[in-house]
Amino acid sequence: MIFTCLAILLHLFTISSQSSSDSNMFNLDFIKYYEGINKARMYMVEEDYENAIKWYKLSFLNHSFEFARDGINAAELAAYVQDERQTLYFSIVCVQRGVELAYFESHPDFEFFRASESWTFFTRRYPALRREYLESINQDIRKEIEQMFLEDQAIRKRYYRWYNLLFRSVIAVEWEALNREQVNRILEITEKYGFPGERLIGIDDASIHENLSGDRYSCGLPIVILLHHYSRANPSVSNVLKEAVLSGELFNEHFATISDYEAEYGQGLYENDGYYHVRFNQTKGDTNAIDMKRKKIGLLSQQEMEQFDNIEFLTKFWRYLY
Repeated sequence: MIFTCLAILLHLFTISSQSSSDSNMFNLDFIKYYEGINKARMYMVEEDYENAIKWYKLSFLNHSFEFARDGINAAELAAYVQDERQTLYFSIVCVQRGVELAYFESHPDFEFFRASESWTFFTRRYPALRREYLESINQDIRKEIEQMFLEDQAIRKRYYRWYNLLFRSVIAVEWEALNREQVNRILEITEKYGFPGERLIGIDDASIHENLSGDRYSCGLPIVILLHHYSRANPSVSNVLKEAVLSGELFNEHFATISDYEAEYGQGLYENDGYYHVRFNQTKGDTNAIDMKRKKIGLLSQQEMEQFDNIEFLTKFWRYLY
């Protein structure tokens, strides 16, 4: 067992080093990451868990970054079939992407893992893996995005206070001005550092605000700001955001959610990327054409997603707004 653990760590160290050196480079082939994840997902639908694990692992090994939610689903799969070695591997991947030990300590499917020799190894390595994660992200940009979110939530709270009913139109103008400023800053950051998503600033820290949940495991803060921006008609930046999807900097489901908001609330005033049917109006538009659009950014078709959603033992991250 100890040799297996050391081999896993050696491999993960190699991948982590590659990730650090590649962090400022576009990987326009990142769509293949999503394709591999989707193969794993569909193998799970078919209950071919061995091949599902294989494709999750291949997707992680062949790319310098993996999203925390995919790591968690892979770990949940390995735990479900009680594959100790792969549960250890995927759990380490999760921690390297910001998932804290508390998740593994409390999730019922990891009970067998907590009783194994690998658990002792995993918990001893956890502090070093946690430091590795914190050192891999841009802490200055993270703090700036967190501050932007706090400012957004503060003015939102003022807007919805019942005693501010008479002043809502004034607060709305102030909120819109703040929102435009924040979106412009996100675009400036994107041009210089890449999109401030999970790859650049890590996953959300629920402790910074009461409206954040500790079980989302994604970088939702800039997404909230963009969703507020596109809850009314505004010029689209879909070309910039789509490039961030292709480079692995913006989660494809987040991009599709933003696009759905643009299509739903844009009032036809600005050209945008249109519906992806992850949030709104599944009855609007040509289903086949929309599924082709989904495929181009690495999303399962609507029918495939419905099938995947029926798997009981997985956390349903895709049901979250961000």
